[in-house]
Amino acid sequence: TTPTPTEPPATTPPANTTTLSGVGGSITVRLQNGHLTLVSSHPANGFTVEVAQASGNRVEVRFTSSSHRTKLRVDLKNGAMYPRTPEEESF
Repeated sequence: TTPTPTEPPATTPPANTTTLSGVGGSITVRLQNGHLTLVSSHPANGFTVEVAQASGNRVEVRFTSSSHRTKLRVDLKNGAMYPRTPEEESF
């Protein structure tokens, strides 16, 4: 007997992740199926973390201490991740 051909399994595009770091901490962001998602955020010692936006076309996390602020942001443009890492001292 001849084996019956089968359809290949449906495939989804692989996830793409990036990690951004600044004075105040770090974040890991995943791009999958045209959507950004915050995977993790880790404040540095002495910093607090505020997640401004955790998914969609932008991920933005702010780390704040008594004398410094770090804003880590990833924007989704034309299917690619564009990271930004502004730092502010003595604000």
